[in-house]
Amino acid sequence: MSVVGPGGVTLPTIIPIEVSGGILGFNVTSGGSGLTADLTITIVGTGTGATAGAQVISGGVLISVAPGNAGSGYGSGTTVTVSGGTFGGSTGGGQNIGGNGGRFIVNDGTTN
Repeated sequence: MSVVGPGGVTLPTIIPIEVSGGILGFNVTSGGSGLTADLTITIVGTGTGATAGAQVISGGVLISVAPGNAGSGYGSGTTVTVSGGTFGGSTGGGQNIGGNGGRFIVNDGTTN
């Protein structure tokens, strides 16, 4: 059985904080919505080695991103790209019990 909620995922907007060529933090300007798992955060620019650290997601919204490795050689044109943020799900625990063929049955009081 799958349970699917309304709406979709809106990815957040993140601005890197560059100081002296390193990425020392991240400013979450829009937290997005519908997030169910950590994001893949990529720092795009002329530098190398910068990473994002731990993420705080609450109620489907990105609250903060901790800095990881600062890297070096980044400039004012550095940006962040974001992807992911959803959990692919897992196998359910349904079983074939009582001859129902594993079907989800709701007793709504009507008969056919």
